[in-house]
Amino acid sequence: MNVFFCVGLLVSLSAAALPARGDEPLATMMRHGHWKQVRSIAQAKLKVTPADPEANYLMARVYLQWGDAAAALAHAERAVRAAPTNAGYQWALALVYGEQAERAGVLKQIGLARKFKTITETVLRLEPNHVEARFGMLIFYFKAPGVVGGDKNKAHAAAEAVGRIDRAKGYLAQARLAQEAQQGDRLHDLYKKCVEANPREYECHTALMNIYANQNPRNPAAVEVHAREAIRIEPDRTPGYSGLVRSLVAQKRWNDLDATLAEAEKKVPDDLSPFYSAASALHNDGQDLPRAERYLRKYMTTEREAGRVTHAAAQWRLGLVLERQGRKAEAIAALESALRLDGGFEAAKKDLKRLKG
Repeated sequence: MNVFFCVGLLVSLSAAALPARGDEPLATMMRHGHWKQVRSIAQAKLKVTPADPEANYLMARVYLQWGDAAAALAHAERAVRAAPTNAGYQWALALVYGEQAERAGVLKQIGLARKFKTITETVLRLEPNHVEARFGMLIFYFKAPGVVGGDKNKAHAAAEAVGRIDRAKGYLAQARLAQEAQQGDRLHDLYKKCVEANPREYECHTALMNIYANQNPRNPAAVEVHAREAIRIEPDRTPGYSGLVRSLVAQKRWNDLDATLAEAEKKVPDDLSPFYSAASALHNDGQDLPRAERYLRKYMTTEREAGRVTHAAAQWRLGLVLERQGRKAEAIAALESALRLDGGFEAAKKDLKRLKG
């Protein structure tokens, strides 16, 4: 049994879903999910000065986004050794231990969870208004067992602390706890309050966008409203575009769909995930499968951005799209490509076995 919490969420929150403190270009780049760019900058710095604490911190964050906690640990430790009073560097180290805890066996999880808690408490002593760390503690308190310090009352107190720092993010914190408590009926109102508290909070709009996209029946018009607002607020981030293209597929607005994808590629050329989102929506709705095929192939022309759909998953979906078009041999080839990229991809294994009969 996993006794810890979903650190993948923490990595996501601390990188993209929560705001940077200050207007530093690198902080904004990370917040907006431009990890390939951050990687290039970090690698260039490390090549010149391998012990540089900022470069090691950046590389730790990059490795975490690509799910390589072992590689991230060495860089995070170097950064903390060089600058132990830097709250950001300490937080990167805490995230590494959290990632390791999620993947470890039960006995190791307990020790790693305690390390996460200790270091995160250090972060908050150094910087009491470190919102990402407070999010980390609220999830820790809610998910972790009592033996390592879990306490649901403290989780709610941590959410209140986030709200005192930033009212809008306080509603995001409450929403996260509602999700953990399986109280999905509370989410819409909490995200609406988030927007009311700060109409320019990107995550509030994308959260509402996703609620309207996934409810039954879907509300593509409402999805479009919040997706366009998210794009207006921060046009160099892809989640807004991904939500918008799903809405346009649902509304069968093909010219607008192509125009939106062109704009997304222009604004965020290093992340083509809106093409995958459009293809996925077309496939799920059984619409214009040649268009879905074209978008999937476009998505796979560049290296994926960290945290986005893998090329293995894109090849798997391409196989399903080709199958629906009656192109069985090509579908099999796509599924085989998916398994060459990820030999443990169970969905691709299952579909390949089915197609080969």
